[in-house]
Amino acid sequence: MKLIYQWMLAFFGVIMTTIVIVGIAFTQYSTKTAYNNTWDQLEGYASVIEREAFKQGSQATLSKQFIDDGRAILSQQHVSFNFFNAQNEMVYPTPDANVSVKKKYWKHLKNGQVQRLSMSSDARQFNTTQEQLVVFKPVFYNNKLIYVIGVASSLQNVKSSLVTMRKNLLIAFLLSTIGGILLSYILARYQISRINRLRNATHLVAEGDFDVQIENPGKDELDDLATDFNEMVQSLNESEVEIKRQEDRRRQFMADAAHEMRTPLTTVKAYWKDCNMTRFLKKCVRRVLR
Repeated sequence: MKLIYQWMLAFFGVIMTTIVIVGIAFTQYSTKTAYNNTWDQLEGYASVIEREAFKQGSQATLSKQFIDDGRAILSQQHVSFNFFNAQNEMVYPTPDANVSVKKKYWKHLKNGQVQRLSMSSDARQFNTTQEQLVVFKPVFYNNKLIYVIGVASSLQNVKSSLVTMRKNLLIAFLLSTIGGILLSYILARYQISRINRLRNATHLVAEGDFDVQIENPGKDELDDLATDFNEMVQSLNESEVEIKRQEDRRRQFMADAAHEMRTPLTTVKAYWKDCNMTRFLKKCVRRVLR
């Protein structure tokens, strides 16, 4: 596998891992925030009901008119509420001694702790088969528990907003995937171009061009490698100059030596020729005299 594809996979893996982690964290945070916002809203409704339904001076008496008006208004927002007396029996909207808050929650309510719950389809307190987000808020009078207000909203409302958010997140994920591919290609291409620059310079040096220099800002290891390459080429260039200088000196020495040796050799050669000619004449004279 070519290096560019290896780096693309590495960059893409890092980008996608970051996107997935951020996406999961954002989804969990959004879900938790949506639940908490709904609970805060329901607790706010419970506080308003507590303030208006129990009139000052007659805290144990419910204001039926306000309760009916509030029920009509909140039903338009898919919010319902009910009341439980101090004996943990539902007294509104329909009195039913068989419907109560679970004991593990009632214990905390008696201690004045508001309970935030996500209840499944067995939530008979609100006469529904849908999952509910519920807030139970205790009401005290003279430090004595007199009622518990239960306010609920369908979890489907929260889930529908979360589904929309997740669809948008999926679209963002797909766009981020495309962007991650492009970004990883650009980053890998940039790094490969720097390596190719070193490779091309190496080829030029191999062909005998020692004047190659690579520009580098000195930011990372590849720039350090480019600096070492420039120093190597400079050293090779100096060595090449010295070799040429030594070669020129050798040739000059050989030329001078050849010139100096040529004169005595010519003299010896001429003397040799003269000697041979003298011998030849002597031989001719001897033959004539015979």
